[in-house]
Amino acid sequence: MALEPTDIEKKLKSLPGKPGVYLMKDARSRIIYVGKTRALRQRIRSYFQKTRLTAPKAVALASRIRDFDYVATESEVDALLLEDHLIKEHKPKYNVMLRDDKSFPFIMVTNEAFPRVVVTRNVRQDGARYFGPYTNVKAMRRTIDLVRKVFPLRTCPSAKAWPSMDRPCLDYYIDRCPGPCKGHIGEEGYGEIIEQVCQFLTGRTKDLLKQLKERMVRASEHLQFELAGRIRDQIVAIEKTTIRQRAFSNREVDRDIIGLARNGTDVCGAVLQVREGKLLGKEHFFLTAPEESSEPETLGAFLTQYYLTAQLWPDEILLAGEPDGMETFREWMTRQRGSKVEIAVPLRGDKAAMVRLAVQNAELQLNTHALKRAEARVRSSMPASVGSLQEILGLEVPPRRVETFDISNIQGSDPVASMVCFVDGRPRKSDYRKFKVRDVIGPNDFAMMQEVVGRRYR
Repeated sequence: MALEPTDIEKKLKSLPGKPGVYLMKDARSRIIYVGKTRALRQRIRSYFQKTRLTAPKAVALASRIRDFDYVATESEVDALLLEDHLIKEHKPKYNVMLRDDKSFPFIMVTNEAFPRVVVTRNVRQDGARYFGPYTNVKAMRRTIDLVRKVFPLRTCPSAKAWPSMDRPCLDYYIDRCPGPCKGHIGEEGYGEIIEQVCQFLTGRTKDLLKQLKERMVRASEHLQFELAGRIRDQIVAIEKTTIRQRAFSNREVDRDIIGLARNGTDVCGAVLQVREGKLLGKEHFFLTAPEESSEPETLGAFLTQYYLTAQLWPDEILLAGEPDGMETFREWMTRQRGSKVEIAVPLRGDKAAMVRLAVQNAELQLNTHALKRAEARVRSSMPASVGSLQEILGLEVPPRRVETFDISNIQGSDPVASMVCFVDGRPRKSDYRKFKVRDVIGPNDFAMMQEVVGRRYR
C-alpha cells in the first residue's frame, strides 16, 4: 500500500548514512527498482527532490515511486552482492537484467576423493571447481570431449559400487580411465591429473606442457616407454588446440575484453577471454535494459551479474567506457581473485583495437538475434489471405496449413500424383510429396485421387 507524503517524510528523516541497498515501490507496492549506494540517506532522498533529477530514467522512476525499503550493509561490496541477489529475485522493471542467466552451463570438477568432470547448470558453494558460464553449448561439449580424450578420468557416476566390481570398466583397458575403482592409482596421482585438467580449462597451457614434457622425459629415462608414449600423445593434442587459438597479445597476460551493443531495450554483452596472450573463448549474453537507463549503468549491471557467476578471473579487464560503481566493483574483484585486478578504458593503441573488436562482436550477435526474432514473428504471423479463405469457406478456425493434390497420367498409363503444402499462405517445399498410383487401372482421375488422398491421411 502506498504511503502518504507525511509518512514518507518520516521515513526519509530516519535513513542511515551507511552503505546499503534500497528497494523502490509503486502504488501497488510492487518493487520497480533495486539499487545500491555508499550512503542510503543521500541517495534515497535524491529521488524525492525532483528538481535535482536530470537523468531520464531517474525522472521516470521518481514519478512512480510511492514507497521504499532499504537494507543497510557493512560495506559497498556487501551491497553489491545483495543488490544482485534482490534483482534476480524480484526482477524489477527499471533494472538491467541478464536474460536466463541461470540456464548457462558450467564445466564442474566435483569435490570428492577422485573427482569427475561433468556439466552442470547450478553453481553451489560445495567446494567443487566451476568453469564458465558457456553460452555456446556445442563448443563446451567439444571441450569436454577433448578433456576426456587427452586426460584419463573416471566417468562412473558413483564410487559406492566399486567394492562389488570384479574388474575395472572398459575405459581402463582403453586408457581412458586410470582405474581408481580397483586401486590402480591413488588420490595423489589422480589429483595431479585433475590439476592438469584445471590448467587446461583455464587456458594456462604453457606450464601444463612444461610439466608433461618433464614427465615424459622421466618416464623414458625409467624405460617406461608406454607411459611416455601416452604423455607424448597428450602433449600433441594440447599443442594442436593451442595452435588453433588466435594470438591476441605479445604479452602472456590474462585479460577479459568486454563490449556492449544496444538497440532499444535489447542489449548484448560480448566477452573475449584472453589467457596467456591467446584468445581462449568468446561468450555473449543478452540483457534487457529500460529505455531510460544510461550506458554506464547498463555496463555496470552487466559486469556485476556476469562476474558473480564467472569462475575465470583475469588480471585485467578492458572496457569501452567507465561503468557505474567502478571502484566498488574493482574492490570486489580484487577480493575474489586474491590479487589486484586492473580495469582500464583504453582510448588508443592495440588495447583500444581489442575493445572495438569486442563491440563489433556484440553488434553482430545483437543483429543476428534481432533477425532471428523477426523471422520468428513472420513465421508466427497469419497473413490476411488465410483469414479471407477462412471466411469464404465458412471455417471455424483459419486454414493455416493447406495441402493440395493433382493427378497426371498419359492416357491412363504411368499415373502419378503430386502434393504441395502451404503454411500460413507460404509454400513449405520441404513438405512437398510425390505419389505413384498403384491400384487404379485406366484413366480414372477420381479413383486415383481417392487412392492418393487415402494413402496420405490413412
